[in-house]
This record gives sequence, structure tokens and C-alpha cells, in this order.
Amino acid sequence: MARPKSTDPRNVSILVRFTASERAELGAAVEASRCRGISDYLRRRSLGRRIVSRENANAIAELRRVGGLLKHAITTDATHAPDFRALLASVNTAIGKLAQVADE
Repeated sequence: MARPKSTDPRNVSILVRFTASERAELGAAVEASRCRGISDYLRRRSLGRRIVSRENANAIAELRRVGGLLKHAITTDATHAPDFRALLASVNTAIGKLAQVADE
């Protein structure tokens, strides 16, 4: 199925010159982000849109998975439930910190 035509196509380009080291730094930043390419990355940065790094997104997903396992452990093991609740609170704090870094 063909992609529908945009009502506001991106047909204006801007020439920006970089040094070789700046271009390498830009490439590394794009690779670390979840952007589709350099244009997407520069568009987001210049327009003040949010960029979430792949590492943060993966870490948040893993922490959420661990949080789900802890919730399951709380319901199945009443003797250790207080310990699991303390761990779950720590996991939630870590997720909050990572999400806050992503919003900066």
C-alpha cells in the first residue's frame, strides 16, 4: 500500500556546513537517539521537540518489566512482600529519573 501524499510536504531545504569532527559528533548523537536520520534529528532539535535516547528507552522498558515481576512476587509471596514493595518503589524512582532526563 502506497504512503498517502502529505498536505504539507517538506520541500524546503537548508544548507548547513559542519566540520568533520562536528559531523562525527552529530552522527553519534543521531545513532544514540530514536530519530530516523540526521534530518529528523536536526528538525526535532531545532523545533524544541523531544528526543529520547535508545539507551533510556531500553532501560525504562527493562525497569518496567522488572516492576511487573515484582508486582507478581508481591501477590504470590506474602512473607517477602514488604521487601518487594521497597524494591518496587526503587524501580519506580529510577524510571522517574530516566523519564525526567529524557524530557530535558
